[in-house]
Amino acid sequence: MLRYIAENKPDYADESEKALSRRELDSALTAVPAPGLRQLPAACADSKRKVGVISDLSEDAVAATVRAHSLELHVGTISARRGLDLAVFDTGHAAERAADQLGVPVSSCLFVGGRWTRIRAAQEAGAVGLGCECGREPRKSLATPQVPVVPNHATLIQALLAA
Repeated sequence: MLRYIAENKPDYADESEKALSRRELDSALTAVPAPGLRQLPAACADSKRKVGVISDLSEDAVAATVRAHSLELHVGTISARRGLDLAVFDTGHAAERAADQLGVPVSSCLFVGGRWTRIRAAQEAGAVGLGCECGREPRKSLATPQVPVVPNHATLIQALLAA
C-alpha cells in the first residue's frame, strides 16, 4: 500500500509513511515474540555468528522491538525501512544492506524466514535460505529442494549450538 501511494499519490506519501510508522511502532511494542525468538540471537552469538534483522517495517519499530525484548546485545544491524526508502521491500536489497553493515559477503549469510517470497528474494541476492514454520506459511509452502525448513526456533537454536 505504501509503495502504491508513493508511486501514485506522492502528495500523500510522507503523511502515509508517518502514520504507518506510528502504527508499526505501537504494534511492535505490544507484539509477543514467537517462541524461541528471544534465545535465537544469543545462540548465534554463542556460535560466533553475527545477527542482522531484516524487515519491511520502519527501522524505529524494529529497533524498539529489539530493545523491548532485550535483543540489542546480540543484534549487529537492522536493515529496515527508513522513511520512504521503499527498496527495503525488496528482501534481496535488505539482505545485501544488512550483510554490508555486518561486514560480510551476502553469500555467507543465512536468511531465516517464514514467508516463501522473502526467502526466495534473499536467495536471489546470494544468501542461503532457511524456512521456519514460525512464520505465516506452513512447511508445505516453504519447503523446496533449495530451501530446507525447521519446525521452530528451538530446533534452529539446537542446530546452531551443535555446529
